[in-house]
Amino acid sequence: MTASPTQPQPATEPHPVPPAVQMVQLLAGFQVCQALYAAAKLGVADNLRSGPRDAEALAADVGAGAQALHRVLHALASIEVFAETGDGLFALTPLGETLTQDSQASMRDLAIMWMETHYGPFGDLLGTVRTGRCAATEFYGQPFFGWLSGQPDLTMLGMLTGRERTEAEYRRLLERAGFTFEAVTATRTPISVISARA
Repeated sequence: MTASPTQPQPATEPHPVPPAVQMVQLLAGFQVCQALYAAAKLGVADNLRSGPRDAEALAADVGAGAQALHRVLHALASIEVFAETGDGLFALTPLGETLTQDSQASMRDLAIMWMETHYGPFGDLLGTVRTGRCAATEFYGQPFFGWLSGQPDLTMLGMLTGRERTEAEYRRLLERAGFTFEAVTATRTPISVISARA
């Protein structure tokens, strides 16, 4: 009598995420954005380049409260921006590497600029949809690029090493963020308009 070969077992398919859970994850997007902004602004990723560290040591280096920073790190570890080890340390991941300042794929400046320029106006998107008025103009009291031209610190986030980025640099930056570059249009202000599509 010969033994029959073992039949391969079908791979177990992952359980689909219920729609209600997916919606909660989407609704929590504002929390994720703010956690990423805090990590970028504080330079957390740069401080993890030398290896895993605990929240208390990181907080001392970046000028933050240890408990509050631990909660932010824990939240970002849940979406793989950082990795949390069993002994209470946090480590950099490939995704978190994009929040370091000198990474070739750095999105740190973008994270800071978007949160400091776009987040506030988007808080009244409902008002814009209802009235058709530009949320940024309503929020800043003037057209967005006119306001931005008076914000040199934020403007510099759109530049590289103190000079304006080239078209090729804008193209690469936008492609890394998932957009297709279309054009750079000069304005009457020091700010150029970058056109891209998702």
